[in-house]
Amino acid sequence: MSPYHDNSASRQSKVVAELKAVYKAFRGCTAATTPDPEREATDELLWNNLAAQLVSSNINPRRYVWWVYRQLRQQNKIVWVPQIASFKTLERFLAKGAQDIELEQRYVRLQLDTVARQLQSGRTIREVLEDPLIDVSDTVRYAVARKSEVADIAARLYRGAKLDIENEPLYAELLSGFL
Repeated sequence: MSPYHDNSASRQSKVVAELKAVYKAFRGCTAATTPDPEREATDELLWNNLAAQLVSSNINPRRYVWWVYRQLRQQNKIVWVPQIASFKTLERFLAKGAQDIELEQRYVRLQLDTVARQLQSGRTIREVLEDPLIDVSDTVRYAVARKSEVADIAARLYRGAKLDIENEPLYAELLSGFL
């Protein structure tokens, strides 16, 4: 059972740990790149407040950070904890996040259809996966490469795809037949 559905007393602390792990994965943080102790203490308070809000709203913490990170990276080189944990960001997610996720589902399905049509037209899997003019994300290309056992392409696309697949349940669900 996932931590955001767990009814135990430690639910919030599990969500905090998950939020931190997802954030560090998106930032590419290592032990050497963690913030200074003062910032870490402030961030801890922000993570706890955000976790309480996510738990009370039954929001998947991985999905939330994935969505917020994608939104904020459009305008910011670095996404900081206060941006992710702000009430304004949470309000935007609650107002717009579900619509964006539905659009993302449609987009992933469209990409899978595009790959299928290209293959039906007689192109090889390698031609389709390596064609930069086909509007297919690296995550979908990775899933198709794995399913088709094109190991070199899958290995090349793994890092970028990993974050999407691990942190957005929709990718895991839609691409489960490929992974």
